[in-house]
Amino acid sequence: MIVISGYGRSGSSLLVGILTHLGFNTGFSKEDVACALNLPARAGLEVSNANLYEKGRVVKKPGYFRVYRDQLSKSPNTLKEIEICIIPFRSISKSYKSRKHCTEILKSDTLGGLHRTDRKVPGGITEALLAELLGWDIDTCLMHDIPFVFLKYPDYSKDADYFYRQLKSILKPKNITASDVQKAFDEIEIKEPRV
Repeated sequence: MIVISGYGRSGSSLLVGILTHLGFNTGFSKEDVACALNLPARAGLEVSNANLYEKGRVVKKPGYFRVYRDQLSKSPNTLKEIEICIIPFRSISKSYKSRKHCTEILKSDTLGGLHRTDRKVPGGITEALLAELLGWDIDTCLMHDIPFVFLKYPDYSKDADYFYRQLKSILKPKNITASDVQKAFDEIEIKEPRV
């Protein structure tokens, strides 16, 4: 299983899209990717709770290790199934501003914004919470010997070679080359971040 975690608004949906185009089992089609990446917030592509532990699957869930800490502690073998954790990363303040911007421009309870935080997170999403999510990812990976890699956003969305170098450990075993990655980049209409 490949886990995409982090704290959101760092290109994680785009990452799922690229991996889908490269033939990874993300649970989404190329059409699903096109739809999600053309939404105003360019967010989504998260698997349902039922598919969170499926072997051989790419699972995207910002804050994965914090959100599912209780379930993971009850089934420690799941942690052994994690091949790698990919953490798309941009500055915490930019991620927070992006969430705030999505909420303001869409004026609704939306993915990618400060959505439903009153019900999920006491006090809502803050920069401190985003830093805490990152800490959970790093701590869990280190404590359980789970390999992890950072993908700097938006840099990775503009540089197929950087993307390939960072994820070579999962791409090379599938015989995916740097030119295959460039082709996937070309197939997806990669847009500049909103904020």
